[in-house]
Amino acid sequence: MADDSKADEGPKADLASLWLSEASKERIRQSFAAEITDGLEAVGRAEIVVLSTRLPRIRIGPVMEEVSGSARGPVVVVCHAGGEQVALQLLQLGATSIIAEGDEAVLRQLVPNAGPGRTTTNEDGVATDEPPSVDPEPLVTGFAQRIENLRAGTLAGGKTDETTRLPLSASFEVRFAELGQRDQLPRLGYITVANAEESFGQLDRPTFDLVRRRLALLFQTTAAEYGAEMYQLGELEFAYLGPTMDAGRGAEFSRRLVDTAGSFSPSGTDGILLAVGHAGPEVAGDPRTLRELADRAVRAAETQNGGVVSGDELARSQAGTTELETAFHLARWVSEHDRYSEDHAAAVADLAVRMGHELGMDGLDLVRLRLAANLHDIGKIGLDPEILEADPEQLDGEQAEAYRSHPEKGGKFVLLSAGEVVAAAIHRHHENFDGSGFPDGMSGEEIPFPARVIAAADTCRVLIDGDTPLDSVIEQLEEASGTRFDPTVAKAAITVLQEDRGPASNQTQEP
Repeated sequence: MADDSKADEGPKADLASLWLSEASKERIRQSFAAEITDGLEAVGRAEIVVLSTRLPRIRIGPVMEEVSGSARGPVVVVCHAGGEQVALQLLQLGATSIIAEGDEAVLRQLVPNAGPGRTTTNEDGVATDEPPSVDPEPLVTGFAQRIENLRAGTLAGGKTDETTRLPLSASFEVRFAELGQRDQLPRLGYITVANAEESFGQLDRPTFDLVRRRLALLFQTTAAEYGAEMYQLGELEFAYLGPTMDAGRGAEFSRRLVDTAGSFSPSGTDGILLAVGHAGPEVAGDPRTLRELADRAVRAAETQNGGVVSGDELARSQAGTTELETAFHLARWVSEHDRYSEDHAAAVADLAVRMGHELGMDGLDLVRLRLAANLHDIGKIGLDPEILEADPEQLDGEQAEAYRSHPEKGGKFVLLSAGEVVAAAIHRHHENFDGSGFPDGMSGEEIPFPARVIAAADTCRVLIDGDTPLDSVIEQLEEASGTRFDPTVAKAAITVLQEDRGPASNQTQEP
């Protein structure tokens, strides 16, 4: 006689169904008497929430945010073949269990007072009740070793951040090693908050954790669209792995992360500026090189006050391999010679980078801009102190000639170590848009674009440091637009300074 299995009617379980197939729902009904209601509106009333990995990836973050805030009981993921990564993202966002599609009967284990379980009749006609085995651990069934490894990395105690629910560095290391062993190096991205102190320094702990949680949800929502895996390495340090992500897709995803975080300005913060550095197997032949490139890229992004830098581009650029080291050593040397020059250069660099953002510059272009701005007056080293202390407009003869030589000297000084782009920006930062500048009287588009940005930023900082009110600085920029300054650059400088103008109490007042 064939086995005749039937579901015990038992008590009913109110179950909220999200994107479950009709076949899945039928298997649940065969296992136990369930009142199944479709839709998010049922989540708050249900004993169990069951959702399928077939939900649209773009909906993962918003759905789990609502489910996590409303669910009264377990949140179970039904994973179809090929949906493992979505299942893991759902776990990271708060789901409690994974089961394989086709194995829905195990949901009975989560039904309170489920009754005697399945009744089985053997070939001799003897009926046997098989009570459900209630597993106190989260359910993960029907999967091969990969899912078990991922379960260990995402569900085991201490492996996820309690606030963000992102898997921590141990899980990242396991996954990164796994991909490396398969010779499937992923695209690797490191993420930091470039303005962490400004944005989070004054927040109390509950607010800080709330912001971190929301930021993680934004990350996960975006990652779901790109098939990326998010990890948390520190409180405000993150990483992503893109197993099938090429350089173009990596750049697009990284920019989306920056833009998404930039649009998130929770109360009590100044807005979030992310620094993202990413690299891929196209230029890195082994895991160690991949890590080094991604790390160099994120450090470069931090120097430009956030944004995206590609490690692929750094690897292909001679300047990229030396810029950060050059900036550190030369800037320190400048500071040892002239403290004012160091402070002024740093202020010029900060303003230039903000203008660069306004002008649409990104990546390595901004890194080079910051470096050139930091070192724009390095050619003044060795000049007579009398020349340095004088008004340049009042110099004549040999003193004027010596002063006018400093841009060219500075460019030559950094050429071998920092590359042609940085050297040219330093060499030409005193050229005027109408051709009236020095050392060579270049004009218009002949002048390298970074030099045009630094020229305006330098002038602005000289005026501001001399206690010129911002309104007056803006007026002078408007008057010099098209003569001293590139009109596009002048407009960007005005936009940035208008942002700084703020309330009258924060402005420098006329004496």
